[in-house]
Amino acid sequence: MSGKLKKRQEEILEAALNLLAQGGSYALTIRNLAKVLDITEPALYRHFESKKDLLMALYGFTWQKMESRLLPLTEKEIDPIEKLTVFLHASFGYLTENRGVNLVLLSEAIHHNDPDLKKAMFALISNFQDLIRKILHQGVAKGALREDMELKIASRLVLGFFQSTVTISLLSEEPLEASKVIGPFLKIFLEGAKR
Repeated sequence: MSGKLKKRQEEILEAALNLLAQGGSYALTIRNLAKVLDITEPALYRHFESKKDLLMALYGFTWQKMESRLLPLTEKEIDPIEKLTVFLHASFGYLTENRGVNLVLLSEAIHHNDPDLKKAMFALISNFQDLIRKILHQGVAKGALREDMELKIASRLVLGFFQSTVTISLLSEEPLEASKVIGPFLKIFLEGAKR
């Protein structure tokens, strides 16, 4: 699937994300999706040729939703440390509202062992990591963070904190309380990263 999505395709993708969020990858079948949308399966196939085509579109659609929410935060003219804090809260907010659907998409890519799905999920994760790296780079440029900090590794540390916190919350079925974990994480992270 390439090009700009049509309105109906976006509606289908929203419904697919809701199915994933509510029931995990097993819930996302063409039959279930058609039922939720109150259309026939052949009608659904007019918009997406296969489940793989649907999944490929989901990766891009998910990133568009995340980017529209997070990119403006990276462009705000505020203290880089505050920016990182706001960014993490917004990221956790997104996944809380969407019930960790990004992790379900990750499991789909791994489960199917399909190179295209893996590449699409890798792009989503890389894009997210690039936003983190951008904030850290701004911190270095403004003198708030160490000049010798390896931004790729530092952004992976932040990404790892984010992924593991969401994963633990989903597996334990405990609510994700970002306000309780972001402060302590940043205190430890910035201990090594600040100038």
